[in-house]
Amino acid sequence: MQMRMQVPMLPILKGMMWQMIGSLLVTIMLLLSIAYLIKVMLLQKKVDKMRSDFVHTMIHELKRPVQTLKMCVSVFSAQKINTEKADSERTDEKDENALIMETVREESDNLTAYLAKLREVIRAEEHIPLQITSFDIHAALQNLVAVYRKNRQKEVNVSLDYQRTSDRMMGDRDLLLNVVSNLMENSVKYSGDIVNIHVACRDTEKGEVMISVSDNGIGISPDEQQRVWTKFYRSNAYPDMMQPGIGLGLSFVDMIVKAHGGRKMMQ
Repeated sequence: MQMRMQVPMLPILKGMMWQMIGSLLVTIMLLLSIAYLIKVMLLQKKVDKMRSDFVHTMIHELKRPVQTLKMCVSVFSAQKINTEKADSERTDEKDENALIMETVREESDNLTAYLAKLREVIRAEEHIPLQITSFDIHAALQNLVAVYRKNRQKEVNVSLDYQRTSDRMMGDRDLLLNVVSNLMENSVKYSGDIVNIHVACRDTEKGEVMISVSDNGIGISPDEQQRVWTKFYRSNAYPDMMQPGIGLGLSFVDMIVKAHGGRKMMQ
């Protein structure tokens, strides 16, 4: 007995062909998506470079008028002293001029500080190598505390609680001190007329160095505690307490801490 079975190959081949065509189309779409993603990444990199170049140029160009402004203030202040010695009349006018010159000086100092902070943020973004050295963190914190105790605009009380077994640590000394200084500066800005700042430094169980800054200021709401680390973010929760600034201080703190392999916390 013979049995014969004929299998039609044409429908099978047609089905395989459509599967192959579908697979080919999916592959082409994936390749196009990857090519588009690469194009977007290259464009983003180009935009980032243009932004960085623009910021560097802006900083460079603004430094000259600021320095010129400060020089003019110094000259006018010197002339004012000479004039006061020669003539003691027109007291009210002189007091008004002195107030104007003091305001100009303060604003030029603020602008200089903004430019310096912007330069620090750009440096951190561009991953400039850290200058890692062994330095005396205890003495550095003591000096920083002494500087803030001399604040002339407010009554600033600063305490330092140092509990480490060693005075030395590894890190970029200037950048780490800028981090602590930024936090202390915020404490002064967002507190009342009497500012109480507590700086603590201790070793953790993991062998890390923990530096904390606490104060009696207005605080930050839980809803905003994550957003304040974003560049240029400024809270509007306390409009009466708004201070001059551009919202770069805490983003700089975040970048420098991460660059050292550390982490930040806020309570």
